[in-house]
Amino acid sequence: PPRQPLARIDVDGITARVEGIPRVHSVEVRRGWPDVVVVVVTERIPLVVVADGDAFAYLDAEGVRFGEAGSQPATMPVLTASTDSARTSALAVAAALPTDLRTAVGEVRARTFDDVSLVMRDGSKVQWGNAERSDRKAVVLRALLPLEAARYDVSAPDLPTTAGSLSDS
Repeated sequence: PPRQPLARIDVDGITARVEGIPRVHSVEVRRGWPDVVVVVVTERIPLVVVADGDAFAYLDAEGVRFGEAGSQPATMPVLTASTDSARTSALAVAAALPTDLRTAVGEVRARTFDDVSLVMRDGSKVQWGNAERSDRKAVVLRALLPLEAARYDVSAPDLPTTAGSLSDS
């Protein structure tokens, strides 16, 4: 309220109201003596989208659903998962992907925790496995992509394989 003494400002109430906004990841509210209230907001960063009726809902790296898009964003993959543990693994894979690779992915699919695959925007498919060694898998995949294969398997990144050709698909 106007002219309310700074000492009587309800910092906890402000924090609770701002935290109630779905796009807010965290908030810090503090007093700046003698007459300032400081509100520091960290927004959620969309990582993937999930189909939600005729629209798509954004998910952050923690799997929190917030916001909505009318169509699939051009640079964000769709996540599909059969179970909660599969979803957790798929989110970990998506979060581990470097930005350039993540924007090239059209869909992240997870049948089980250990069975995550990517469907690239060019139509090729990548067998990823689980989220372990995702940094190494990303390096290997980046090295294999110039081969323009139809299928890549980096689930064992020290023994990757490719199959087919995109032009044959």
